Amino acid sequence: MNVPKDDDRLEPYVLLFSTGCLAGVIGLVFWIFFQFGFIQFYPRALHGNLMFFGFLWSFVAGFLMTAIPKMTSTLPAQVSEISIGVGLVFFQVVLNVRNLTDAPVAIFLVQNVFLLFFILRRFLVNRKVPFFGFVFIPMAFAQSILGVALFYFYNDRNLFLQFAGEAFILNLILGLGSRLIPVISRLPNALLPNERSNSDSLLRPVITLLFINVGYWCDIFDFKTVGAALRILGTLFAAIYLLKLFVKPVTWSFVGIGLKIAVVLLTLGQILSFPLLNNILAGQHFIYIGGFSMITLLVATRVMLAHGGQSLNYEISSKRLILVILLFFLSALMRFSIGNDISNYIVSCSALLFIIALGIWFFQFFKILNSKLIKN
Repeated sequence: MNVPKDDDRLEPYVLLFSTGCLAGVIGLVFWIFFQFGFIQFYPRALHGNLMFFGFLWSFVAGFLMTAIPKMTSTLPAQVSEISIGVGLVFFQVVLNVRNLTDAPVAIFLVQNVFLLFFILRRFLVNRKVPFFGFVFIPMAFAQSILGVALFYFYNDRNLFLQFAGEAFILNLILGLGSRLIPVISRLPNALLPNERSNSDSLLRPVITLLFINVGYWCDIFDFKTVGAALRILGTLFAAIYLLKLFVKPVTWSFVGIGLKIAVVLLTLGQILSFPLLNNILAGQHFIYIGGFSMITLLVATRVMLAHGGQSLNYEISSKRLILVILLFFLSALMRFSIGNDISNYIVSCSALLFIIALGIWFFQFFKILNSKLIKN
């Protein structure tokens, strides 16, 4: 079979990143519409679903479907597979805009079964683990499936989002990020995902994995304080030893600085979510906006540059990136400042800053895609 050249083949990230941006904007706009009385239904489910299973999932799928074939030296994503991934996200958007609350859970399960099948199909060819942080990937999918089970057996939406949303994304960030974040941050002796070293150790990833995931399992049995403490310890450990928070880069870049800020916000969000502080919802949004979303967009920046045939100097010289990082930080700070008061209009201001940051990032993404199409 003739495999298209990299320059000619449609990469999964192209459509999936674009779809993710659209889903994220819709998920935020509907919240603003609600606060200003433009819609009558309470969009809590819509907002959470589209931010996790539309926005973040699209970026996760776009990255994994682009990177896994390269990490495993196997068949690249096919047009049919990319189409299924994009189609499932659009289906998620349609169901949520119609304010259907149960069906999107089933579609999310289909999304992750599809993505898991995509990964396993490539991994089983050579049966080779690219790097030890890879152990987080099966745990991420296991937690997401557990979240769906908790929803259908106990009708507990909070646990569903905690497992299918937060635990799923956090496992992927800490696992894949253990290689990607040091490399993208230009840290000394950072290894690419397909490289191995004698200094590689499974111990630190396993310690992190256990602390994080046992922490989530504690919540099922209502040991929320113990669970939160374990997650804080796991995230702190990962920030220092896996994501190399305190290691000085060979070359400072705006992406590298942004990633360090995001790792700090992610860790701080875990601390601020501690139940005894009575500010769980605000702390979680600190994790989602300052941690998950900022890390996602900054990693996606490297993907669009590397696969778009652009110079990585953009990461060092672009003032646009400074603005994106600042807007995400302000969005997280504004959302946290009002605590658990979701009726405050500062929520809409925070959402608007998020939308602007996403729009600024996507404008550059579109420019790079356009220049690549013209070049080809």
